Amino acid sequence: MRRLNVRLAQLKTCVENSIFAISSCPRSRELEAGEWLLLQLVMAEARATGHSHRRIEHAIVFDYLEEDRDGTLSRRYWPAENRTWRWIVRGSETIDVLPFSIEDLPLEDPRKYMGQTNPQYISPEDEEIIRRHLGVR
Repeated sequence: MRRLNVRLAQLKTCVENSIFAISSCPRSRELEAGEWLLLQLVMAEARATGHSHRRIEHAIVFDYLEEDRDGTLSRRYWPAENRTWRWIVRGSETIDVLPFSIEDLPLEDPRKYMGQTNPQYISPEDEEIIRRHLGVR
């Protein structure tokens, strides 16, 4: 399981197309097919929209990475962003989960998932706790 920080302007496209964009491949562990990638609304936007306690409402089920060498895919999916990413994360599906925020869960150290790193690996111990709170809608 991983956590992906997503901006509100990108969220709809991510959910509707089961995709996400990242600048570099994960260095610590390879993404695995079937792995859940939690779409977490960035904190500033969650606060501004009153979603501080429901930053995660969707997860993408990882399928594969697609290289976007010339930015064509980035511009197709996120034309208003005026930027490109090297990799497009492709999912087999998007799953709606019961809304929650990682920092509200009784994890050993939820602060380690608050940074901007994408995708942020979630430890097996914390994943077990998170899975109990997911509940699929």
